[in-house]
Amino acid sequence: MGRVLVFLVFIFGLIGCSQNPQFKADIIAEKSNNITAKNIAEKIFEKVKHYPQETYYYLFVNHQACYFEIMVNDVPAFKYFKEGQIITPITINEFINKSGKQTITYKLYPLTKRTSGDGFNTLLDWTSIKIELFQRNKADTTGNAFASEKKVLEHSSLTKPDGKAFIAEGKDYYEYTFTFDAQVPYKN
Repeated sequence: MGRVLVFLVFIFGLIGCSQNPQFKADIIAEKSNNITAKNIAEKIFEKVKHYPQETYYYLFVNHQACYFEIMVNDVPAFKYFKEGQIITPITINEFINKSGKQTITYKLYPLTKRTSGDGFNTLLDWTSIKIELFQRNKADTTGNAFASEKKVLEHSSLTKPDGKAFIAEGKDYYEYTFTFDAQVPYKN
């Protein structure tokens, strides 16, 4: 029985090795729609389904005297624990599962570590954050994609009744949530 098994494995091995390698390559190329190393990204992008309206949402954040963290629909979307300002947009589409009401929550923390000077253990009276939410049609390929940009909302951190001092002055943490309506062409 063992000899028969060894003989069969040997025969099948010879048959497998005797096939024309060019024939295998032709079959693979035919099944893969002629995908090569040079055109693989192009072929993948051809398969992506596009819609006439692909709304793209992003945030611009301006902050003073604080570190911050942003969550979209209770999912951590962005953290900034560095000194200085952030000037790039924060994209949030990956955190939007379907059209409708979305929540944005931000958390502010004091500047506990600084490269120059002492840090702070609590939020200061001049701590602030301003969040601007924009949308544009990402499917618009007619020229400047930002020409269709629209401001959806603007939120500034709350102040005390005097209108100047930050509402959470003296605290070691502050959190606030606001909502907006999103229109996306998908449902995850």
